[in-house]
Amino acid sequence: MAWDLIYFRLAPTPRTTPEEKARLEPQRQVTEEMIDKNVSTGTTFSWQHVNYPVPIIGGSFQILNDVFDNRHSRRPYLLNNEVLLNDIERITGYVEQMDQHQPADTVPEAMQFSAYMRQDASIPKREKNVYVEQIIQLLEMKDIADAQVGDVATGFGISMEERKRLTIAVELVAKPKLVFSDEPTSNLVAQSSYNIVRFLRKLANAGWPVSCTIHQPSAILFECFDHLHLLVHGARTAYYGEIGKGAETVIGYLESSGGPSYVPDTNRAEYILDVVASSSSFGDICSTRNWADFWSNSPNAKALNDELETIHNNADTNPSRKALTYAASVWTQVYLVLKRMSLVYWRSSSYKVGRYITIAGISLFLSFTFFKSLSFVDIQNRVFLFFGAMTLVTMGQPKLVIITFAGVVQTQFSPPRFWSAWMYWLVPIHYVMEGFIVKELQTLPVVPNDNDFFQFTPPTNQTSDEYMERFFATSGSKAILLIQAIPS
Repeated sequence: MAWDLIYFRLAPTPRTTPEEKARLEPQRQVTEEMIDKNVSTGTTFSWQHVNYPVPIIGGSFQILNDVFDNRHSRRPYLLNNEVLLNDIERITGYVEQMDQHQPADTVPEAMQFSAYMRQDASIPKREKNVYVEQIIQLLEMKDIADAQVGDVATGFGISMEERKRLTIAVELVAKPKLVFSDEPTSNLVAQSSYNIVRFLRKLANAGWPVSCTIHQPSAILFECFDHLHLLVHGARTAYYGEIGKGAETVIGYLESSGGPSYVPDTNRAEYILDVVASSSSFGDICSTRNWADFWSNSPNAKALNDELETIHNNADTNPSRKALTYAASVWTQVYLVLKRMSLVYWRSSSYKVGRYITIAGISLFLSFTFFKSLSFVDIQNRVFLFFGAMTLVTMGQPKLVIITFAGVVQTQFSPPRFWSAWMYWLVPIHYVMEGFIVKELQTLPVVPNDNDFFQFTPPTNQTSDEYMERFFATSGSKAILLIQAIPS
């Protein structure tokens, strides 16, 4: 049985024009402030002759084929004219296609956790919190700043578009030098897709270099971007360069290279895809054109390659700066994770209530099972009753603790020496078990019944004491073994 707390978010009331202006003013100020601070000015990321095959059944599939690019390396990749160091994953942001978040966190808490973990340790906590608030303003998340992330499948929490914005925000609060985004418009409706791309455009305006993959963009979305890296079948480059206003630059390249004329007022993105894919939409005009070969032999590709060669030749292959894989210390990470998980368990109402009901039910069942049962067998079973009670205790703990070494199911010397030498003494449960058993059974009277007697017939010419003498001398105990001898 599980219980869930139900949260209600009131729909925002329509704003008047003055209210809307007042809401947008802080966003404008934050954007201008980030532009003035040049949050990522001068960051360049370049690569050259990159090949990336992935194994598949029966061979491999080429995802990237001799791709080179320059975001304003030949192997190795270069960031700001330096080879990549251990901190590359920390100083770059990667917005995943799937929005994975802790449902129990609120929006600011999810962002603060990322900021504390990934921003430089020398930055004061207060300054990190202020920066989180700035990102909330920048991505227009003020209306959901007090909401829990929740789970889309259950209908509780923020919407899919808001989750995507949070995914972007979690990366931005780390103050990355470069932002990558994988399919930011996946599973979103047209209006939500536009909002997400609009936010990415706002980031670029604020100084962040943003690189993202996108499939079948609408004309409005396509015009939000500055540069295009176009890959065709075979994972080869068909074009890289500026898009231009109204996509005039890339369209001009395709037309001047033998492509069909662009029909005004049609979707520019669809035109570009149809041309390089040799679509039947243009008949036989493009059927014989290999756009990847044409690009590799073009003056544009040669100029780009020369620029990358210059960058590579002047790159610093032995940077002297200190590169830390993790910004926070190990103890800081442990503290933040424990604090976060404690808050998660506190807010997981269904999990807690389910555990409490289970514990109460099993406790009552075990208690009444041995109610007023004082026979010898019942006394033994009470030991396992305590063990069963300890399993309930472990249920109350956060999905862990180690009852295998409690000393009930197996004694101290039953496990291999490696475990019995230290694990048995470290496990706190067996100390609790000792206390329970001694306190409960020390003064408990034993009232035997017929089921406790072990009946046997001693051999001829032997008394029961003579027959059992060896047993008592080795392992038996007269105090706990009830024997009834039947004369032969």
